[in-house]
This record gives sequence, C-alpha cells and structure tokens, in this order.
Amino acid sequence: MRFLLVKILFHLLNLPHFTFFDKDNVDKDNLLNWMANTYPLPEFKNYVKRRDLEILQHLGSGQNKNAYLLSVGERINLGVMMGDFKKAYLKLEKENNLRKTKK
Repeated sequence: MRFLLVKILFHLLNLPHFTFFDKDNVDKDNLLNWMANTYPLPEFKNYVKRRDLEILQHLGSGQNKNAYLLSVGERINLGVMMGDFKKAYLKLEKENNLRKTKK
C-alpha cells in the first residue's frame, strides 16, 4: 500500500519512477570498478571498523532476542559487504597485473 502511494505521488509530481531500484539497470562493470576503487580507501575501512564497533556495543547492551538477532544479521551483512568489496578489488588488481605483463 505504501509503495502504491509513493508511486502515485511520483506520478503526480511528474518525477521519474523507481528505475533506480531496478537491479537490471545497474551497470555491473561500473559497480565493480566503484567497489574496487573504494576498498583501499582508509575512509571505507574506518567506516567498517566504526560500524562493527557500534554493532558490537549494541550486541553487548543486553537486549531482547529479536533486537539481538537483528544486530547479528547486521554484523554478518557488514562482513559480506566487506568481502564483496575485497573480491572486486582483487579482481581489478589481477586484471591490471595481467595487462601490465602483456605489454
């Protein structure tokens, strides 16, 4: 229902529809390049460390089961995200090394 109301509002305001949520419209190469270029930045690593500490503090605060499981899920998601960024970085590095050796 909420999605429908937002869609109607976008239509009335003559704004583009939810094409930015469509996963098919995402350019995979640009996304991988962005991920690979973001991974070595100290700001990205500081964000991951800070977010992990926030989640750990939240986990240790003594909360109910649902909030605890939600925090565990957030921490797992953060680890998966970091792993995806690292994979993209290593893939780009490998491609760059192959290009250098071919020249």
